[in-house]
Amino acid sequence: GSGGFWLAAAGLVVVWRRRLPGGVWRAGALGLMVADLFFFGMPLNPTTDARLYTPESPEAVTALRRTAGLGRAYVTEADYQESLDRYFDFHSFSPKGLKDLWQMREALAPNLATAERLYETYNYDPLHLARAHRLQETAEALGLPDRLLDIMGVRFLVTYQRNREDRKVWGESGPVTVYEREPGLPRAFVAPRAIRVSGEAAALAWVASPDFDPRSQVVLE
Repeated sequence: GSGGFWLAAAGLVVVWRRRLPGGVWRAGALGLMVADLFFFGMPLNPTTDARLYTPESPEAVTALRRTAGLGRAYVTEADYQESLDRYFDFHSFSPKGLKDLWQMREALAPNLATAERLYETYNYDPLHLARAHRLQETAEALGLPDRLLDIMGVRFLVTYQRNREDRKVWGESGPVTVYEREPGLPRAFVAPRAIRVSGEAAALAWVASPDFDPRSQVVLE
């Protein structure tokens, strides 16, 4: 591994310092570091076949975009991990192939729905916003109650699971099923009553409570 490489490199530097002029051994040591960083970092910067984005969006995705408007798509953490396991090889941090990547477009994996001009609750990059992520964790732990989906502006649930009898099936997009719900709140609205609490934990607990009515209440810390 890298540790063994640097032990060997340290031995070479000691030899160089004894036998070579200062400028030469410094250049050699710098060359070793550049080579190590290059070979270590190369698989962590994967490229994608440009043909992935040459065609139009998958047919189902295009139809969903026409229907969605400002409604957001929701992908659970479990479904996100499913997409990662299916389509990425984390030995090299590279996607597996063009066919798999096309299916990932159809699956609307988090961070990719935005590229299809669809709104999503997850995020537009792999770094989660902490508070939004904690809200999603709470929603999933409670079974995705409608009041919390309303807060996040969710209209579509995108999942590999096909056993949601409590939800209306909009259709399928590649390997996933898309369930449609009627959002109970617009994307922007005014709540006439403010509830004051002390700290983030108390705010999240209140929002997660069945007594919380997002149509008429806003929680302030």
